[in-house]
Amino acid sequence: PEPNILNISVDEIATEKVPVSEVFHGKNLKLSAVWLPLYFLSFFGWYFFITALPSILVESGYTIVKALTYTLPVSIAAAAFAAVPVFTIDTRIGRRGSLIYSAALLIVSAALYILIRTPLALIIFGSINSGMVTIWADVVHQWGPETYPNRIRASATGFNYASARAG
Repeated sequence: PEPNILNISVDEIATEKVPVSEVFHGKNLKLSAVWLPLYFLSFFGWYFFITALPSILVESGYTIVKALTYTLPVSIAAAAFAAVPVFTIDTRIGRRGSLIYSAALLIVSAALYILIRTPLALIIFGSINSGMVTIWADVVHQWGPETYPNRIRASATGFNYASARAG
């Protein structure tokens, strides 16, 4: 048998069920007040913009074929635009910086997406929007759980995640 280097038996490791109400006490309440809206915004951005994009274009007068043609490169580019920053920016400017960076670029590109309606602009700014939404969601889902104490981390993350999805 392998030596027990930590000198802990399985019987000594206790698991404690933590009620969800702990998410709303003391420091946890402050954390939840910050993270719940951020989770909601990440879901809203992802499911509204990325999923509803073809419908938005059709409502704007584009044919379904053109809407899907513009949406395909936007969806593919979302991964490309998000891949490099997720692995580099986070280590250089931190997670807070990544949230600010992605939100700022998202606001600017969303405004340009609304104002400039040429096919090329739709693809370029739609791709930037999708990439920034992806970065935002990645950072929220990585950083959010880490801010809660270990004892309630799973309950708090589950509550925030479920509440954002329900919203």
